[in-house]
Amino acid sequence: MNIENVSTAYDMARLSAIAIKNDYFRKVVSTATYTCTAKNLPKDEDENSSSERNKRRLPRNPLTEKGKPNPEDAVNLEPNMDAPSLVSKKFKWTNTNLMLKQPGYNGLKTGITEAAGPCLSASYLCPLSHTDSCHAGHHYVVILLNSRSMDARWDEVAKLIQWTIVKEHQNQTDLHCLPFL
Repeated sequence: MNIENVSTAYDMARLSAIAIKNDYFRKVVSTATYTCTAKNLPKDEDENSSSERNKRRLPRNPLTEKGKPNPEDAVNLEPNMDAPSLVSKKFKWTNTNLMLKQPGYNGLKTGITEAAGPCLSASYLCPLSHTDSCHAGHHYVVILLNSRSMDARWDEVAKLIQWTIVKEHQNQTDLHCLPFL
């Protein structure tokens, strides 16, 4: 990885292949939605939102290391003595990775940058019951940079996974694939 936050698809593939082996990381990136209740928030003027300051105080890591919700599924924030009253509010995070809805896909990262366009790092695990062209239990990581569009990246990654499985099944060894480290 580059200190200026510049990396290649190869860099991303190596990082993704290592990260997806971690049970806790895999749990986080495969979670479709997560909800928690923040307690002791100062009451905002707008009843339907929490202040930006309190949103920033919410945990960056809502799951425990064992991949389970934090105790009582709540975040206790320090009371603000200047606030006239304190409230509890629910927050919901939704994973933008639509591949999670497809069998075999178990997460990684979506994104977009000016330099790389719409991107997707996807992880695919062949189902153990799969017996045709896919090697049961084989794990694939695909990095897609500069997709045609935000919506096209889902189909493009699925096509790349399918292409890789077919080529591997045909015993073509000239694919430049990283071993799953």
